[in-house]
Amino acid sequence: MYQAALEQVPNKNHLFRVEHAQVLAPHEVLKSMTTWPAYAGFQEQTMGSLSVGKYADFVVLDHDIMTVPPERILDTHVIETYVGGVEVYRR
Repeated sequence: MYQAALEQVPNKNHLFRVEHAQVLAPHEVLKSMTTWPAYAGFQEQTMGSLSVGKYADFVVLDHDIMTVPPERILDTHVIETYVGGVEVYRR
């Protein structure tokens, strides 16, 4: 998400620039981690989005990464993690 928003890749010591043509919009980045892989793996009926009857693996974050200023994306933390709809982590 950070890379797509700022056109930069964080490294230990500095940032690498990414070509603008390679950058995705935030909603496309989210889909690239959810619905698109499920579709590519022929699993869109059971995963890739939150719908009745699908696996419910998701995280709750302390910032809305779709609307937060790009500079704050790396400051986002996981509050809760759910696997199969069951809470497995709480901060």
